[in-house]
Amino acid sequence: MLRLVRARGNRGKLDLGRLMLRLLGNRLGKVRLLADAWYMRARIIGDATNRGHCVIGRVRKDLALYLEPPLSEPKRRGPPRKYGDRVTPDMVARLPVSRSGQFLYGKFEVVRYRTCCVAARFLKGELVRAVWIELERPDRPKGRTETRLLICTDPLMSALEVISAYSKRWAVEPLFYALKHHWGLKDAWEQSRNALTRWVTILAAGYAINQMLAYTDPVLIGNLARPAPWRRKGEITAGIIRSSLDHLLRQVGVIGLVTMKSAQFDADNPPAVGPDATAARQAA
Repeated sequence: MLRLVRARGNRGKLDLGRLMLRLLGNRLGKVRLLADAWYMRARIIGDATNRGHCVIGRVRKDLALYLEPPLSEPKRRGPPRKYGDRVTPDMVARLPVSRSGQFLYGKFEVVRYRTCCVAARFLKGELVRAVWIELERPDRPKGRTETRLLICTDPLMSALEVISAYSKRWAVEPLFYALKHHWGLKDAWEQSRNALTRWVTILAAGYAINQMLAYTDPVLIGNLARPAPWRRKGEITAGIIRSSLDHLLRQVGVIGLVTMKSAQFDADNPPAVGPDATAARQAA
């Protein structure tokens, strides 16, 4: 999965998304693909639906949506109509409004939503479930957030299920933050493909260690799970493990590394003595 960089040329984000979908789709089985507005393109959605996956994502509010075409008229000449009337803001405003309390984005939210089944033109008339949602927020001027439009390729899925499923996409945002700032990929300037792949592999291994240790029994990892005594007992996160490892590895320092290399590669010289060397050996 880490060797997605081409040896020559560039690969766009949509091509990478389709490649990852092809590589993982057969292994994961039928899943729900959650995507933001940038990835809600016909190419990715078509590849996912052809493999039996369900796609849920946010799209632009002015997306061309149409009602189901009416039944064919016997006196009308030509092929049957592919689309009905276009869905306008006035038609959306006339839809019945429903309110529900949901646990979204890590906290309790009151959701106002409207929904109906429509035909999406960018999907060549495929029937989808459209959900217009607003979150009630007293601190906003109108008492709620802006209207967001979600579509789901499974028209039989309920609106609340679509809203709840899409909220799980927020879990990838902390990973994006870690990729840019903690991993250092934002400042990666490797010129060769092998160097970039090796660097990403090292970073991925380090990130995986933090994640796995966060789910390990605290008794087995000892003081590593208690770097912050002000936190509640039993609350262990990958950030806590990362802080502990960072604090532990900082104790090695340059003196410890120099002492280790001297003992390994320069056996003819006697080992260093003194309080600094003793502390370095203990830290190492």
